Amino acid sequence: MKRLGFVVVAILLAAGVIAVGYRLKALTALAEPASPPSAATIPSGPKAEAFRKALAEWVALLTQIREIRMKYPNANPAEMSQLRQQYEKLVDEAQKKLPGLIAAAEAAYDENPQTEGDLVDLLLEVALDDGDSGKFQEALALSEKLLKNNVKSPVAYLAAGKAAFALEDFEKATNYFKKIEELGIKDDQVTALREAADFYAKQKPIEEQKRQAEAKADDLPRVLLKTTKGDILLELFENEAPNTVANFITLVEQGFYNGLTFHRVIPGFMAQAGCPKGDGTGGPGYKIADECNAPNARLHFRGSLSMANAGPNTNGSQFFITYMPTSHLNGKHTVFGRVISGMDVVEKLQPRDPQAPNPPEPDKIISATVVRKRPHPYVVQKLGS
Repeated sequence: MKRLGFVVVAILLAAGVIAVGYRLKALTALAEPASPPSAATIPSGPKAEAFRKALAEWVALLTQIREIRMKYPNANPAEMSQLRQQYEKLVDEAQKKLPGLIAAAEAAYDENPQTEGDLVDLLLEVALDDGDSGKFQEALALSEKLLKNNVKSPVAYLAAGKAAFALEDFEKATNYFKKIEELGIKDDQVTALREAADFYAKQKPIEEQKRQAEAKADDLPRVLLKTTKGDILLELFENEAPNTVANFITLVEQGFYNGLTFHRVIPGFMAQAGCPKGDGTGGPGYKIADECNAPNARLHFRGSLSMANAGPNTNGSQFFITYMPTSHLNGKHTVFGRVISGMDVVEKLQPRDPQAPNPPEPDKIISATVVRKRPHPYVVQKLGS
């Protein structure tokens, strides 16, 4: 399904940057300049005027950014350094203004709801981008607001469906995906999402039964991660992944994770940690076997704690926490726990790719502590060094 190409997004493209989940992403090519939305396409009213003003200020910044990008290829080394500084300053300023611009756009819409137009298209794109960047509650609220105001757009149904799926409301997600199909649109992404929603709708009651039994027994091991963004409390699935849990508890008690980073964080997907090198290539010096193919293996839901690997039976110390159900990881990565408190902290972790040029400073695990475990030795069965 193609995403809407509307005037406001064209403006961002023309400037050489595009808003994605309240972030700015540099483009490799520049698009043709476009004009701001005309007065006829934006509802009238005080809130609309505030949006026009915010939009004009932001477009002015983006125009300056575009001009710098055009000058850069022909600049000498000294000029390049100066242009980079100007560029970074302007991008930072534009990035800070973006949330206010989006808020102004939504306020203008609330003042005078429309069923179509540039403002609606902008908010549809914001809803999609919120979902892509892991802001699932915001994406669902905005897309459902548009749908309640009779915005009959497949993009609104897609944004709402994806967000509902991420938040594990699988029945609602399925209904939204069906709405797209009822519009006569056939799309591989929508089909895959609907099939995943159908699958998880059947699996969620099974998972909930297990969690109820675990709550009644109240004896699963727990680990507290103190991070630079706050505390994350993990409960470990010793019943289904005993060796993986033994490995994790052993490393925690050795202080292995203290000071390590969340080196790879992909919004809307997962946050990964546990690499002593900080780039995804390190480990404890040994490997343990998979437990993801056992008959009782747990599946990847929102907040699942799972082992990162480089292929079958290559588990070590690296783990990740999922932001949403991820069916394609089932049977490939061992789920050995879940977040029971602090998922809001996980969502605040600094997005980063360790392989990207000049990645931002990562968030860290200040300390990892076993706060509860069963009264028996935890011995790790290793495959070798």
